Amino acid sequence: KTKHMIETTTTHLTRIAAFIAASYFLVYIRRRSFKRESKELVDKVLQNQVSPKVKFHDNHGLFIQDSINALPLAVQSYLRAALFLIDDEGRGPNYMMHTPIAVIRSVQLKQKGTLLVNDQWLPFTAAQTAFASPAAPGFVWECSANMHPALPILKSLKYFVRDAYVDKTGELDVNAMGVMPIVNMKGTEAINSGELMRWMAEIPLYPTAFLPQSGARVVWVKDSHQLEGPWSEYHGAFARGRLSAGDENITTEVQFCFGEDGLISSVRAHRAQEIDGSITTMPWEGRISEYTAIDGMLVPTKWEAGYWKKDKLQLYYKAVNHSFQYTYFD
Repeated sequence: KTKHMIETTTTHLTRIAAFIAASYFLVYIRRRSFKRESKELVDKVLQNQVSPKVKFHDNHGLFIQDSINALPLAVQSYLRAALFLIDDEGRGPNYMMHTPIAVIRSVQLKQKGTLLVNDQWLPFTAAQTAFASPAAPGFVWECSANMHPALPILKSLKYFVRDAYVDKTGELDVNAMGVMPIVNMKGTEAINSGELMRWMAEIPLYPTAFLPQSGARVVWVKDSHQLEGPWSEYHGAFARGRLSAGDENITTEVQFCFGEDGLISSVRAHRAQEIDGSITTMPWEGRISEYTAIDGMLVPTKWEAGYWKKDKLQLYYKAVNHSFQYTYFD
């Protein structure tokens, strides 16, 4: 009888061990697949740099002053501040008017921060790649977040998230441990528009996207009205811009708000979402609290974002950007 119990227990333990091993192997395989899919999307984004189908304006040789004169005054002031077009002695933009500018081709960066999931703030790390021309907007954001940060023994349990806009196609993939899908949306009108909006809202990461040399397709709204929504009226300088990804069905509009220093302090938009098969929009806002000088320009290093609900901004994302790597058009 004792021998039988030992054999039965051994059999059960062997099965449990086999199940655990198989589960870890499945997670490992799915995680590798997720990483491979993300890398393929990143390669697509970066291939736009040399793709013959991407047509840029012929005015690469425009000088700074000529480049920004046609932009809204608030955007001109922003570019002068972000691109250091006013020197240390206080000389104005004419001092730099005969200096060409390097137009950003792509940026790769890393992030750390927290995401709000089920009313709990979870620590995350992420990597992002973006193609910085509105002629072919694109990005891939890959993130992993601890599912149980209060329990160090479970630190290997993670949510994996991919947010992307590649070849005019948006994608949002959220899963637990790489094997349990939570959200998987791709190519719908709502996700395409929403991810294009994210690319546009993050232009402060690649400020030369406002310049005509970048192939800019931003159309600036001429009226003086702010974007309607639940947010309080912004009393500083602002500018509203629309961006089409070459397909009139994929269009987004955002409002850039500028601080007293001329830099973008927040971005507002109505972000498209698909709920129960119906497309709706949610008032969204991203706020920048810190800039850092990188490669001779000021770019955001602290960012938070949320949706407006019941007349209150409910944050879901807080991030610190670091480890920037830029490439430039010749």
